[in-house]
Amino acid sequence: MSEQQTSAFLKRVLLVVDGSKESEQATAFALRLVANLQSELIATYIVDTATLDYLLQMRIFVSEEREEFESSINMKGQAYLERTKRLAKAANVDIQTEVLRGRLNQVVLNYVRNHQIDAIVIGGRRGLYHDKDVFTVERELLLELADVPIFVIK
Repeated sequence: MSEQQTSAFLKRVLLVVDGSKESEQATAFALRLVANLQSELIATYIVDTATLDYLLQMRIFVSEEREEFESSINMKGQAYLERTKRLAKAANVDIQTEVLRGRLNQVVLNYVRNHQIDAIVIGGRRGLYHDKDVFTVERELLLELADVPIFVIK
């Protein structure tokens, strides 16, 4: 895509994929958004190694179990990204995909800074505030700390 074709508003959009229903809706939104704006789409799946390390430290996992679990999560993320690639191809949208590792808010914020990302699209989970999981807490930190617009799709 040439620089002249790209919208000056949002040149590069980062989609965070997690396999949930809300993530699928966020994917559909991101595909429509970048198609309309003729923007670049990068889809990521985050392997939460921080939680895996914590579980290892608390002796809930032994080292081999942690490695197996991380490998399993990585494979799941690759499958989600492959599905996203197929949807992008059907929508005639160019896409880059990448599996990232670490704490969601830190990894995404670093990626945004290092790759000139103009906006983030992420699925929003519905649920009770007192019943927060790690993903919900990390997403809220991302919303608090990001310097770019974030589209939270429910």
